[in-house]
Amino acid sequence: MGGLYHTGFIPVPDDIRYFVSTGRKDVRGGAAEYLKASPDLVERCTAAAGPIHPPGKYLIVQACEALPDPGPDVRSICCFGTGEQIRNMAALIHFDRDDPFSPVIVPWGSSCSTFITFPAGLAENTPHDTAFLGPQDPTQNHSMPPDMMALGIPADMAARMVKNLDASFITRRPQVAFPNHDRLLNR
Repeated sequence: MGGLYHTGFIPVPDDIRYFVSTGRKDVRGGAAEYLKASPDLVERCTAAAGPIHPPGKYLIVQACEALPDPGPDVRSICCFGTGEQIRNMAALIHFDRDDPFSPVIVPWGSSCSTFITFPAGLAENTPHDTAFLGPQDPTQNHSMPPDMMALGIPADMAARMVKNLDASFITRRPQVAFPNHDRLLNR
């Protein structure tokens, strides 16, 4: 149900505020994730994100290599990588920005929110021109390697990143972006 809710295909389930926070005996047998201090706090966070609107009748999630040519209307891209790879991508996002604080943020929410909802702009109050680092949802620790993170990027931001590649550290100082770790380990 969480995935359907976080992509806007169903309204927020009434019981989610209890399951995500402190639990309640009549909700999933009292099971709780303890991700928020109280059900009211979950409700306030949900309200702050705003209503979630699906992109249309369908939501297609697929590998970039599988996109048909010409491609469909891509709203966002989610990249998975190591700390080094995600740091490089975040630095490239900042390359042409004067705002040191908000081009890349770590919002609270489900993994679906980091991967799809926020970068695709499905939540009404999603900050524009922002990438989303995460997931910060520890319930996904069982399904993601401990050294992997993700970066959800709006499509127009990803296009700007591609345009900035040649002028940035990625191309001009690749030894900074991709240091020889064997050399560093053998000191």
